[in-house]
Amino acid sequence: MCLTNEIGKYNHVIIAFISSRIPEDSTDSDLILLKQSANSIGTGLAVDSVIRLHKMMTIPKSLIKRKLGTINPTVAVVI
Repeated sequence: MCLTNEIGKYNHVIIAFISSRIPEDSTDSDLILLKQSANSIGTGLAVDSVIRLHKMMTIPKSLIKRKLGTINPTVAVVI
């Protein structure tokens, strides 16, 4: 999940890890999105997923190949 617009002259972005494997021992920084939840509408997620906010990194935007969807504004406020 891309968290920022391009940063600096190298057009890097900050991303957060997203997975369809919901951990049994989730942390406070795990944001679980259930497919049937109103918070998942428009995200492009096909299954229940977790955004793992403690797993972030900076990458060149050129590595991003496509956009799946967008995050619900209600969830974006939490992030």
